Amino acid sequence: MRPNEKRILIDGVYKDEPRVVCLGVNNTIEAFEYSIKDQKQIKGNIYLAVVKRIEPALQAAFIEYGDNQKGFLPLSEIAPCYFNILSNKKHILPIQSIKDKDLSNLVLEDQETILDDDDDELDIENITKNIDLDDISQTEQEDCEINEDTQKDETQINIQDSIRKGQVLLVQAQKDARGNKGASFSTFISIAGRYCVLMPTKAQGHGISKKIASSSERSRLRKLIEQLTAHSSENVSIIMRTSCKAIASEQIKSDYQYIVKLWNKIQKLAAQVPAPSFIHMEEGIIQKTIRDILSDKVQEVLVQGLHTYTQTVKCVNNIIPSASDKVKLYDDNVPIFTKFGIENKIASLYQPVVEMPSGGYIVINPAEGLTLIDVNSGRSNTQKSVEDTALNTNLEAAVTIAQQIKIRDISGLIVVDFIDMKSGSHRKIVKKVLDKALTQDSARTSTGNISQFGILEMSRQRVRSSFLEVTTIMCPTCKGKGVVRSENVTDMLILRTLENEISTHPTKLSGAAVFTHLDIALSLLNNRKAELVRIEKKYGIEIAIINDPEAHLEEFAIEKISKEKEGTSSRSHVLPLLVPDLREVKDNVADEENEEVLSNRKSSKNHGRRVTLSQRKTTNK
Repeated sequence: MRPNEKRILIDGVYKDEPRVVCLGVNNTIEAFEYSIKDQKQIKGNIYLAVVKRIEPALQAAFIEYGDNQKGFLPLSEIAPCYFNILSNKKHILPIQSIKDKDLSNLVLEDQETILDDDDDELDIENITKNIDLDDISQTEQEDCEINEDTQKDETQINIQDSIRKGQVLLVQAQKDARGNKGASFSTFISIAGRYCVLMPTKAQGHGISKKIASSSERSRLRKLIEQLTAHSSENVSIIMRTSCKAIASEQIKSDYQYIVKLWNKIQKLAAQVPAPSFIHMEEGIIQKTIRDILSDKVQEVLVQGLHTYTQTVKCVNNIIPSASDKVKLYDDNVPIFTKFGIENKIASLYQPVVEMPSGGYIVINPAEGLTLIDVNSGRSNTQKSVEDTALNTNLEAAVTIAQQIKIRDISGLIVVDFIDMKSGSHRKIVKKVLDKALTQDSARTSTGNISQFGILEMSRQRVRSSFLEVTTIMCPTCKGKGVVRSENVTDMLILRTLENEISTHPTKLSGAAVFTHLDIALSLLNNRKAELVRIEKKYGIEIAIINDPEAHLEEFAIEKISKEKEGTSSRSHVLPLLVPDLREVKDNVADEENEEVLSNRKSSKNHGRRVTLSQRKTTNK
């Protein structure tokens, strides 16, 4: 592969979960796209939705968009053409087809369209609790320069005076649901082509990508926008993407006509189906890859999997026919991602530490509300001074950070802790290198200056959920905390809880059993023997320590045996919380001796190991 040329690898062996990688110089991963079958993503999908509730306090509406799914629609994402519509009949939706002289002979490939007619009630209270206030934001579009002369001044308006309950809206998903936070939507529809983005409900918001710097090129594209929209409604806007730089006008016009044809089909379908309904599905990762990544710099597209290869060839022929000879079927016995060393690189995305060639490394720590990235010099000691070491490590880290946040899909607020640099000029150099590296990222980014303490704050547009959010689940042991109590602390918590439980009715109990993890059970028997004997003598009871194979390190339960009612016991369960949550569960066990309860209560069911103080032997772990 020649310098500056790229290669696209598509692993389509499992056609329902394809993976795509774009390799750059030295086989570095420049882009990584993947699909997971059980991860339903709706971003980019278009729905015919119904307003179910208007919330003045939030200046937002709750909508139902099909299959009893609920969404959040802020006032800022409602197009003015929907204001003060007095009827909810779909045939008066304020959306028009786009007319163009050259559209009649175009043939459009069928898009995947699904209709959904579900009219269940909306759970308003539940969705209210799970609002993501960060969703009250402008529509996410490619970073571009908007024609300010065409922007209209908007006076202060209230959502309750603008739309009403039961109103039908055509919406597009802007953010997928995350955890307890529902999906967010916008009525400002955007349909992306290879060279331009059509916004059919945005009033004269034409724009050109800021990455196109040439004044003559920008002037050419402005004239082209005027030609393309000469026969369109004033509510239609076009954004020229970075990819249209130096592209012939005829190719851009053809791309525009394609997405106009698609929009007219969507608009026609929306006028025919009941609300709420699923109207249009966003393109899959194969189509997006061909549309957004395949360019003259790509030497070849290698595809593993015959079905995916056929799909890729068809997609290239539709979007970039001239590049069809670049698509090749990979039929080696060695999996394609293994052949090119991609599997190990993908596996490293699960690790917080990213090592750099100089010996330094960065540590990526996702936190609630932001992501922390720490830069460390590690084994890097080739420079003459501490300041030079800090500068060179930070420069290397700046490039690495830009690559990692793109590949890992890290978004939102990001705080970077660079190695301290005394020189202000050095801090400016590092920031400049970081900004330059971020230009390779299609997501919008904004960076602050590096402070005297080496701290830089930046934000990145949320394109989709992060790699870890999509591919991992909460740890069943720590419950997402990332840490568990030490054995010593858990031992003491059990002893204190045990004595507290016994002391409430000391004369009514004949014994108690502690069910816990094997490591904690052994620690109690080996290290807390004197404390357990003291409690037994003080209250005149027998204590059994029982291994619970199902318990995590922080979990334990205490079972108390009553004297008054033979065979009656109650168990207090303590969950892995910093403060124990004691909940008594009454268990009536007829015709059983207390000793049998102690010995068989848990062990017979889970094959646990019961050891009483009178029987125990010191066992080393």
